[in-house]
Amino acid sequence: MADSKVIILVELDVLSEFTEAVISRLQSSHPIALQHPGCDLFLQTSVEEDRSRIRLIEVFATHSAHQSFVALDSTKEVFAFLQGKLSAPPRVTRLRGL
Repeated sequence: MADSKVIILVELDVLSEFTEAVISRLQSSHPIALQHPGCDLFLQTSVEEDRSRIRLIEVFATHSAHQSFVALDSTKEVFAFLQGKLSAPPRVTRLRGL
């Protein structure tokens, strides 16, 4: 795989009783993501009608930059925190620019 820009959509459907806790945890991790070398964009959003349907849009300059972000302890801690708080496994979609 060429070391080119990586664009990922992560869809998290959170159990309603954990929505605020998950949002708070994601918000606390946001500055770490934005400061990571090679992170071009890291948006944390939710579906307008339902805050428990969280969508993350990640853009990294290269595949290796994304891989190093995934390997961070702080990233692993977020995924560990999500255990038992989602109504379904996270859906990850790789996107590409047109």
